Amino acid sequence: MEELLRPKTLTEFIGNKNIVKEFNNWVRNIKKDVYFQKRICFLTGVNGIGKTSLVNIVLKKHGFNIHEFSSSDLRIKSERKQYYQALSFGDISSIIKRKKNFRKAIIIDNYE
Repeated sequence: MEELLRPKTLTEFIGNKNIVKEFNNWVRNIKKDVYFQKRICFLTGVNGIGKTSLVNIVLKKHGFNIHEFSSSDLRIKSERKQYYQALSFGDISSIIKRKKNFRKAIIIDNYE
């Protein structure tokens, strides 16, 4: 049910417009960053304010392939295997070769 109610576009997203603009600009800037610096972003706040929704909307808008994990899932061996596969050698090779079309995001939700 939660997924049905989650906003799918920025126009549906209700939240702090300054944060939306700032995060959108950050994603736009990392796409231009040929040296792959500043590639990690931490969003913090209380549960239910839309952090994960915002990240999913903006990253999809910019063409990122998104892999989402819950921090509690990563305690389970089979889930950790999926996480490591998301960081597969082919992707590391793309990072090393600085491929401009490399667009992958890993979201770890509810990190404790």
